[in-house]
Amino acid sequence: MLFGLFQEVRSVYRILAGILNIGNIEFAAISSQHQTDKSEVPNAEALKNGSYLMPMHDVAEHYLVSSLPFVPAASALCISPEELQEALTSHCVVTRGETIIRANTVDRAADVRDAMSKALYGRLFSWIVNHINTLLQPDKNICNADDGMNVGILDIFGFENFERNSFEQLCINIANEQIQYYFNQHVFALEQMEYQNEGIDAAQVEYEDNRPLLDMFLQKPLGLLALLDEESRFPQATDQTLVDKFEDNLRCKYFWRPKGVELCFGIQHYAGKVLYDASGVLEKNRDTLPADVVVVLRTSENKLLQQLFSIPLTRTGTWNAPIALA
Repeated sequence: MLFGLFQEVRSVYRILAGILNIGNIEFAAISSQHQTDKSEVPNAEALKNGSYLMPMHDVAEHYLVSSLPFVPAASALCISPEELQEALTSHCVVTRGETIIRANTVDRAADVRDAMSKALYGRLFSWIVNHINTLLQPDKNICNADDGMNVGILDIFGFENFERNSFEQLCINIANEQIQYYFNQHVFALEQMEYQNEGIDAAQVEYEDNRPLLDMFLQKPLGLLALLDEESRFPQATDQTLVDKFEDNLRCKYFWRPKGVELCFGIQHYAGKVLYDASGVLEKNRDTLPADVVVVLRTSENKLLQQLFSIPLTRTGTWNAPIALA
């Protein structure tokens, strides 16, 4: 039943309902005696008025998200509305052993809201994939690795070059560069090395090595992604300062800055030139989830949600933990 997710379907839909309603939360600036740049939730009902979870086909374990209101968004996540609001509009700072609660600005609160939605969806998606993989793996008592009963599937977006290319296209194209490098190594470089080791007289195949381009993207501390992460940590950084930093540090033939276009930069990929629009790139990359939000989510009465935020992510940012099957 739904890839063995029968027992968890209700929890999955509750988390999805919570994600949808978190996106409806908006923030407005308020002023106080000591601080003017402070945020509040003007539509606080979004914290309480969520989507109604209604049974599907009269089966209690199956739920669909309806447009009907009145069920709290925080309730969908089984957390306190007050704690959710506090986590979105403030953050804790520890200074010399003293904990200070500071209000978030409107922009900061919106960033935390979006990061929370992304984290919920990302971890839930990884959990579902991990669960399916666990169900589909062969019984180790029946077969072993020597039987050759293995199937590998790779399905990603291909190289993208649209009229407007942004952060999403950059990530996809970097992944394609890595796949191209893997292909070059295994089809050309390693094969030719094996021919040489075995004394086989074979013609050398010329191919373009994209390793230098990958280094421009991935090397630390002056690769494109490292520079992007560094700039994302500066509160006063803008998309303009990001592009300027790229131009100052990425001095190679693969990077160029078009004249007359401020927030753009170009990359010479293996598949061709791509012009990227840097507008919004910093905002899209700033998705670090504050510890305050993680603490609130771990208090959820939803056991699945607790599990999603109690197990550390892998180095690649995915959720991967053993799943006990009934």
